[in-house]
Amino acid sequence: MYRSVRLTRKSDVYAFGVLLLEVLCRKPELDECLYGEGRNLVAWAKDSIKEWNLKHIIDSDIKGEISPKCSKKFVSITERCLLKDPDLRPTIADVVASLETTLALQEKFNIQAASSRTIFGRMVDMLPENTLAFLEPCRHDFFKK
Repeated sequence: MYRSVRLTRKSDVYAFGVLLLEVLCRKPELDECLYGEGRNLVAWAKDSIKEWNLKHIIDSDIKGEISPKCSKKFVSITERCLLKDPDLRPTIADVVASLETTLALQEKFNIQAASSRTIFGRMVDMLPENTLAFLEPCRHDFFKK
């Protein structure tokens, strides 16, 4: 939740940091069943972020999709948004620029990952969608012999 009653541009940055954390963890900001009474997502995740022990907080589906370097950058952006002192938080423009840089890095990673696949894997990706389903009965007949 907000650290002050006054809403400012920097409190908007804090709220955006909470949103980034919700995306990263795939958890709601408030849920007593998950975090315990009187705790929220930020309090729950802060120790892990501070110690860079990210495996406990990053959603498992996201871990498999995002490069480790990008996940660290994303967490760093989130952490800066959630700083206690509003004067130390980045501007929303800085946050957007950092996220765009991280996205570009992730897209580069995705291209490299796709090109490192085997030639066979890339050929299978090029086949029409139902081709493999069509070939499935043939595969079983082949292995019966």
